[in-house]
Amino acid sequence: MTVYSLFGQAGGGVLQANAGGFTLGMQFSLSQQATLTGIWWYSVPGVTILPNQCAVYAVSGQAQVSGSLITPSWSGAAGSGWVKASYSSGPTLAANTNYVVAICSPGGGNWFSGTSGYWTTGPGGSGLTSGIITAPNNAAAANGQCPDNFGSPIAFPATSSAGFNFWVDVEVTVTVPTGGNQQQSGRSMMRKRLMYADV
Repeated sequence: MTVYSLFGQAGGGVLQANAGGFTLGMQFSLSQQATLTGIWWYSVPGVTILPNQCAVYAVSGQAQVSGSLITPSWSGAAGSGWVKASYSSGPTLAANTNYVVAICSPGGGNWFSGTSGYWTTGPGGSGLTSGIITAPNNAAAANGQCPDNFGSPIAFPATSSAGFNFWVDVEVTVTVPTGGNQQQSGRSMMRKRLMYADV
């Protein structure tokens, strides 16, 4: 079993003076099928609010992936840096499909961070790849990278943020089957026994 995330719980932005409610997202794709096991969020020091909804959307059709909408129980407190919302039985995400991982908060106080220009002239200016996860740069993303949507509840984020990084990340897990070689060896031995029996 191998676990992947894009940022690896590194990095994080500066506090944004905006108390509005938003859905904030990040577009990504996978090079192979995997199971959604978590959504990571950078909760910048100084905030007292954590997102209250998480989901994944397919970019084509803007449809929410079935089984991806959760009311998260975050792994840490508001303002404690990287926190994770876990899926006990997350949906399977297909390979070579564009998705947006998204979080939402109704606001009521400053609650998110950002890094200006991250997906244009910054570290993500040429896109990023980590393991099986790839995130395009701002120009290549369908609605600009790290799109947003004003208001709540959570909705497909389709408004360009001009290359801002809001530091939302996806976690997926790939389970590699074991025993395949042993099983094949067993079948080969059975074929050999049958062949010798016919002689």
